Amino acid sequence: MRVEFLVIGLALAFSASACGGQSGSNCTDECSRRGARACDDSGQNGFQVCAADWDVDTCLEWGPLNSCESFQTCVLGICEGSSPACSDDCSISDRRCAAAPANGVEVCGQFDADKCLDWGGLTTCQQGDCVDGACPGVCTDECQLDDDPVCEGSGYRSCGNHDADECSEWSAVTDCGKDMDCEDGECCIEDGEDCEDYDECCDCYHCCPVFKECVPDWWDSDCL
Repeated sequence: MRVEFLVIGLALAFSASACGGQSGSNCTDECSRRGARACDDSGQNGFQVCAADWDVDTCLEWGPLNSCESFQTCVLGICEGSSPACSDDCSISDRRCAAAPANGVEVCGQFDADKCLDWGGLTTCQQGDCVDGACPGVCTDECQLDDDPVCEGSGYRSCGNHDADECSEWSAVTDCGKDMDCEDGECCIEDGEDCEDYDECCDCYHCCPVFKECVPDWWDSDCL
């Protein structure tokens, strides 16, 4: 009977500690309070969160680094700084003739530090004048091969040579699949769905290593 109670007690203790429970007695807490945040002490621009769901024991420990955006600075465990305002100048894969005196084609893509689309990637016409966004007798790149993939619906498009000519263009949409979405050109797993790695989940969620599913980032004020 004593052994049975001991087994039940241990099971209850583990259940309570899973993904944010109380600390146990067989290990030492690395931090003092569940949900506490602290800027990374190694000099990286980001913060860590105190919780009990980062490994298999029941003690509190600091979780993985949550990086701040390039325009933000970590202060007392919070990324401070507003995102620079911008708006798209064009639609992805659009082309136009560059303004004079340039004679060539510009494409719509990501050519600066913000997340908005803009004109760039000038390709000079080698023969004849640019007309309606194309050089006569030759094809024109719609994108640059080192461009990041772009989301469209619940999938993404990537830049490459996807047809018979020598120019680069955006691919057909690759669907991310069931229970997944696309963010910043990458597929991610939605809330409550099965996962394996911490960063597989969409923004404002993380993969709980105990339950192996995406759960909310309850510590991030930007996600509330």
